[in-house]
Amino acid sequence: MATAPDKEEDKTLNETNPEESEVKVSLKAPLI
Repeated sequence: MATAPDKEEDKTLNETNPEESEVKVSLKAPLI
């Protein structure tokens, strides 16, 4: 989705809490 440097961490968050992953991506990429 976003160009997050820690793609691995995003994947883990997506598997556990997709909502949290979205929040992290939003904070990392405020462009969205």
